[in-house]
Amino acid sequence: MKKSLIVSGLLFSGMILGSVATPAVVQAADNAVTTEATDSTSTGQISNNVTFKDPDGKTLVTMAMFGKVGQNLTVPQSSTALTGYYFNGTVPVFQADGSSYDVTVTKAGDYSNVVTLNVNYYLGDKTNVVGTEQITGAKNGSAKLASIPAGYTLVNASDANVTLADKDSLLNVEVRQPVANTVIFKTADEAQVGTTTVSGTKVGDAVALTDAQIPTGYTVADKNVTLQTDGNTQIITVTKTDTSGVITKYDGVATTGKLGALIYTQDGNVIKNRGLGANTAWRVDKKLVLNGVTYYRVATNEFVKAADATVTGSDANTGTDTGIVTPSDAAKADKTVVTTTSDDPTFLYKGNGEQIKNRALMPHSAWQTSKMGTINGEKMYKVATDEWVPASAIK
Repeated sequence: MKKSLIVSGLLFSGMILGSVATPAVVQAADNAVTTEATDSTSTGQISNNVTFKDPDGKTLVTMAMFGKVGQNLTVPQSSTALTGYYFNGTVPVFQADGSSYDVTVTKAGDYSNVVTLNVNYYLGDKTNVVGTEQITGAKNGSAKLASIPAGYTLVNASDANVTLADKDSLLNVEVRQPVANTVIFKTADEAQVGTTTVSGTKVGDAVALTDAQIPTGYTVADKNVTLQTDGNTQIITVTKTDTSGVITKYDGVATTGKLGALIYTQDGNVIKNRGLGANTAWRVDKKLVLNGVTYYRVATNEFVKAADATVTGSDANTGTDTGIVTPSDAAKADKTVVTTTSDDPTFLYKGNGEQIKNRALMPHSAWQTSKMGTINGEKMYKVATDEWVPASAIK
């Protein structure tokens, strides 16, 4: 009894120390246990648990395979479950130690009809190999390159499609490194307002900047960038987009609806303490298009949106205003803003002294003014084109 215990202990110790080779156990497609001898003693080798499946997804065998990370896998023909199978296309490679994953293999009717194409990717000179690929398939079959080294592109795009020869062969494929430049956007006063990256296949290529790459609110004189040596930095001068809008002459009337209307500055900012009354008509002398929105001017730097009023009239984009009389003593106003004092609407006058019957200023409303002059023997302030308010009606 003691002797048996000693023998058992020796056997147990031998397995731990590796003095007894133990086969890896794999599971065949027919659920029969199959063994595949493996050797994990080579320096630098790692172990992957690989499941081989046929094109229909049926598991053929699962086994531990040993190699180095990045090295091509082979289909073990010594395994009865895999006899006659091969990798049809790109050959998988060993992954990190301990990885488990599936691979697909195809069975050849005549395994002698299967060939392997080894691909070397080279940069500049065929001795400067920067990557490899192995493709296995039927003789004279076609395939597509699938493992072009990261950071490289094919010199000839047509090289992507290959034909497998009638025997194992080697193919050298030339690649190039794409050229990338950093673009810094600066204003004329050297203020940096953004950066982007442009790339192409070679130095000297012209690459067009997209609108998304150009900093918001700025424009460039030329969107084309000529690529310099890879890694170079280029500086492009940008100009701030003009947001003042396009103003043209307009002769008409804007009538508000039952809710009245907000008024805006020329920059499109709403004037919070002012507005146009409900169902009121306002003389219009300018049309503003700002960021795709149309406005009409009803007073100095005061505009109503076209969507908030009914506008009648016509463009007058050429020539000068006619029928407008400017007081002979007109001068720069001694005020910048005038405010009506009456509890009722305040009437306006033209430069020729005629009272404007379809326009009036709202009670206790403030208006910007630029000029003053004498009309009908009374001092008046200009609050819009050919529209004047008496000094006696404002403060």
